[in-house]
Amino acid sequence: YDALEQYVPTILQLPTNVSAAFAQLRGRVAEQLLAARTAGDAATQARAEKAFTFFDRVLLFKPGKIRGGQKAHNSGGLARILTRRVRMAEQGDWGGLWRESTTTTSRGLNRGGSAPTAKQDARAVESLLDEHLISKAMQRALRPSALASGAGVQAGLQSLFPDGPEKHLLQAPAAPDDDARAALAAAVVKSLAKSPRRSGPGPNGSRFEHWRTLLADTPALEAVAGVTVAFLLGELSPEATRANLGARLLAQRKRNGTLQPIACGSVLRRLAARAACDVYKDDIESAVGRHQYAVGRAAGCELVHKCLTALSE
Repeated sequence: YDALEQYVPTILQLPTNVSAAFAQLRGRVAEQLLAARTAGDAATQARAEKAFTFFDRVLLFKPGKIRGGQKAHNSGGLARILTRRVRMAEQGDWGGLWRESTTTTSRGLNRGGSAPTAKQDARAVESLLDEHLISKAMQRALRPSALASGAGVQAGLQSLFPDGPEKHLLQAPAAPDDDARAALAAAVVKSLAKSPRRSGPGPNGSRFEHWRTLLADTPALEAVAGVTVAFLLGELSPEATRANLGARLLAQRKRNGTLQPIACGSVLRRLAARAACDVYKDDIESAVGRHQYAVGRAAGCELVHKCLTALSE
């Protein structure tokens, strides 16, 4: 799981003619994980957890160039490339997929941190408008910005998160009954159906666009929802749980020169958190009441902003 420290860019949208194959494959990996956990087969569960965690990264990484300039088996268009990768996974050649994903150099990595040109901004705005993402288009038009890069960025981000006592995973509470698990799984499905478009990918490259292909395959969707619930309840291995609790930390440069941190969690983490908030909303509200602004509080972020503004005057 240490490989998650090195981000590998993934494609945004799957071609329609390969969506079903990816949904079925993800579902089979999830089914294997759940079956291994039920059978108490720790070794098979560990392998399935890694395949599930790195699924998007090794199967949906952006086609690029192999070091040295050679093409990364990229002839025939994107659909053909992805079909070949699915076949490799079905044949058990996950090692080959891993080697391809780790040796491919994306052009986006070489441009990281450079300011977008006016032409690039215009294309991005047009693309967002074509998808009816008006607010994202306006944000890109009004505040075009590139990710900060350079030797001082990592140190600058680290200074925003001072070291504290080492945190340990809490022991999971007693497992909920079947009705509660079913409610959580249903909440996962609902959250996925309403998931945002063009949201930033997590450390493993997972995107909601990748996972929404599951909505057309009920068995695969149910299996993946089951894995998400197991993750939420702390039923995966400690190694897999820690890896999927992490986030991809980025930075944008503010107008005053300081850094603005941006954390992008994986789809698994985001769906699990939303399911918990949906099912246990009343319990969370009664436990913390007015002292929280995230769950069951309309316009919670705006309330925090206005309160802080009023207190600082």
